[in-house]
Amino acid sequence: RSVRPGYHDRTGGDIVVKKPGDSVEWYEIAFDRMYPLLYPRRDREEAERVLDCFGDLLGDAEPVLDLACGNGRYLAGLLKRKFTTFGVDLSWFMVERAVGARRLRGKVVRGDMRRLPFRDGSFGAVLNMFTSFGYFAVDMDNLRVLHEVSRTLRHGGLLLFDFVNASWIRRQHLLD
Repeated sequence: RSVRPGYHDRTGGDIVVKKPGDSVEWYEIAFDRMYPLLYPRRDREEAERVLDCFGDLLGDAEPVLDLACGNGRYLAGLLKRKFTTFGVDLSWFMVERAVGARRLRGKVVRGDMRRLPFRDGSFGAVLNMFTSFGYFAVDMDNLRVLHEVSRTLRHGGLLLFDFVNASWIRRQHLLD
């Protein structure tokens, strides 16, 4: 096992860098260098438009956790709106982009949404955008994410959740 130097892992374990030939999950690849090429419109302007529409729902629910924060586009928009905000993402590539390009050092940690590196009741709101839920093949892992969100939210906290209903899309847009 090799440990990635110079980074702190907040998942509760060592940072294991996989070697060629090791099996990887699709989401470990999809949110690397290909992401900006595949989703060029997932940028700061898109995040600003979404926050303009839904940001008022957050009210005074602080601090806000941007769960699966990616390159920090929502995190930066929330900070611009004076919210106390933190982000977590599994992808080293995306965390490095958030910290470097968006100057979010100290606001973003690398972590797994199934084992969030935060104390119980740490957040007034959790933001989970761009269908960042449901990645795991095992339903219990997806349930674990919801448990972690519930655990880290204060009583009465808010979850702002963007999720595509794949079954509805298949029924509405695919031929039988």
